[in-house]
Amino acid sequence: MNDEILISEIGSKRVLQLNRPKLMNAYNSYMIKKLRECLEEWQIDPTVKLVIVKGNDRAFSSGGEIRDVAGFGDHVDHLIKFNYSIKSFSKPYVALVDGVAMGGGLGLAVNGQFVVATERAIAAMPEAVVGYYPDAGAAHFLTGNFGLFMALTGFRLKGADIYHVGLASHYIKSSNLVTLEQDLLSIPENSINEESVKSVLSKFHERSLPPFSLKPYSEEIENSFSKNSVESIVESLQSKNSEFSQKVLKDLLKISPTSLKVTFQHFTTAKNLTFEDLMDVEYRLTQRFVKEHDFYEGVRAMLIEKDRKPKWKPCRLEDVSQEIVDSYFTKKISKNYINQTFLESKL
Repeated sequence: MNDEILISEIGSKRVLQLNRPKLMNAYNSYMIKKLRECLEEWQIDPTVKLVIVKGNDRAFSSGGEIRDVAGFGDHVDHLIKFNYSIKSFSKPYVALVDGVAMGGGLGLAVNGQFVVATERAIAAMPEAVVGYYPDAGAAHFLTGNFGLFMALTGFRLKGADIYHVGLASHYIKSSNLVTLEQDLLSIPENSINEESVKSVLSKFHERSLPPFSLKPYSEEIENSFSKNSVESIVESLQSKNSEFSQKVLKDLLKISPTSLKVTFQHFTTAKNLTFEDLMDVEYRLTQRFVKEHDFYEGVRAMLIEKDRKPKWKPCRLEDVSQEIVDSYFTKKISKNYINQTFLESKL
């Protein structure tokens, strides 16, 4: 029996626990299929009224396994549909984020109705760092200029900052998680609805939160990441003398120029898309990214050999033409293009 997902049934409540603690609860194809099947079944089952999702040990979920993200089997199809099944789930869905929630793992939380973050929570969409792009609906949940800042840099938010930027609906102490879950599971069967769940969560929500750690830099972030191109963002950061902006600039220039430009266009054009249309765009982008050099080079440099010295192609922003960027948004690519040999030999 596969124990990578633990499912508990308590009356009309369901608890899903990701159970791969040694891998920070990264999900694989089996887990995505199982999670999707559960949500689709529970969506139409009138006896199911509440779903709680959590991780095991020090992470909520670090996202998808690279082998699966790169398109092995039908993982990409299942992942796109899974994200939609969370977003369209009409019953109370509570994600308890106590530890790392990154990439698709963050999407697993924030695409649902309620997100509870603790002081140990860490949230980021670092995909551009490995020559990919922030997926899992990030172009909708990372909003505004601050969201673009997170998407392009992979910046990590911690603790109460996750609540301050709107990625969490509630912030509680980790020491209260067990009691919170017990209270959610104790809601009377005939009283389970959005309001009763919100009432329980509000009871545990901290009233005196730590201040937003990035508040001193908010104006710099808003100013630089409001520009109309990646090049203009770089120029704006270069013009600022603060240690913060110079650190952001240094980190930004390490990232794949192609990833930066495609991510920028994706985030600036996805604002008015429905979530369903957004998933269609992500399907196209994913298929394209996993056939290109930068994704495999980023995986090699950052995750496999860990020399942290990726050799991007092209290596300069000015060499990534608008034609190249636009090509990522064109028709879907055949799975035959995916470079499976590389990942099979390395992972």
